[in-house]
Amino acid sequence: MQTLSISEQRHVDLEKFRSWLEEILWEKKYGMDVYRCTGILRVEKSDQLHTLQAVRETMRLFQLGNG
Repeated sequence: MQTLSISEQRHVDLEKFRSWLEEILWEKKYGMDVYRCTGILRVEKSDQLHTLQAVRETMRLFQLGNG
């Protein structure tokens, strides 16, 4: 078992990020079995932070509210 951390200062394109994550979690494109994902994202064209929660093949991305 290994841990992988990704840090990016730029805002991400939400649809491109979602597609990339689906390739990893569902299509197993990169040959990885991901057991858990969690993160906070800065998304292009949004002033709200988004959060990611995934366990195995179940994924949820949602916008955080104010306060």
